[in-house]
Amino acid sequence: MASRVGQAATVSSGNANPLRFMASEESSIGIYEFLARWFPATGTLLDVGCGSGGFLSFASASGLAATGVDLDGGNVAACAARSLEAVQEDAVSFLTRQAHGFDVVSMIHFVEHFYPSDAANLFEAAVASLAPGGRLLIVTPNYADPTVSGNIFWLDPTHVRPYPPALLRDLCASSGLVTLHVSNQVLVNLGRRRALVRPWQRLRFGREYERPNTVVVAELPR
Repeated sequence: MASRVGQAATVSSGNANPLRFMASEESSIGIYEFLARWFPATGTLLDVGCGSGGFLSFASASGLAATGVDLDGGNVAACAARSLEAVQEDAVSFLTRQAHGFDVVSMIHFVEHFYPSDAANLFEAAVASLAPGGRLLIVTPNYADPTVSGNIFWLDPTHVRPYPPALLRDLCASSGLVTLHVSNQVLVNLGRRRALVRPWQRLRFGREYERPNTVVVAELPR
């Protein structure tokens, strides 16, 4: 990872990647559709840590003027090849220069790559880039899910620490945001067989079993 305050390291899409089932655009469509509930009818969106542009493409198709920022030049080039707008820059530096220019800022599997002090700076920078009434959309691993805490989370060596909902609420509040929504969701396609056995496994392992995503939505007051 080039910068802990900038951009999370890229997850490879190759077969050697143990997180490929969560990293592909096909598996992420559930996340995108869930977040779209908080899209405005029209407006601007910035995807922080945009990767190869999966969410940018979805947001653009939903009618938003979407821009991404990513520190990885390969990701930015991949976005350009898809005619998507993306900037190669440290995320915090980019955010602080936007002067309330975006109606939506998204951070999908991004904050867990930051130490708490750097995460506080990230949230403050995100607020600086939000227009009044704008929304911050956050997705991060749900560490209360035993499949995440026992295996998945630490398969990515660039993960610094988990961010439980209470801490995300505090980061939002400290930055001047009002939290609108908090939930733990499945949102990724884990396969038909696992979907069939999930109710029985939750009886054994608890209600958070195979709810690998925490979603937080916060708003900047007008």
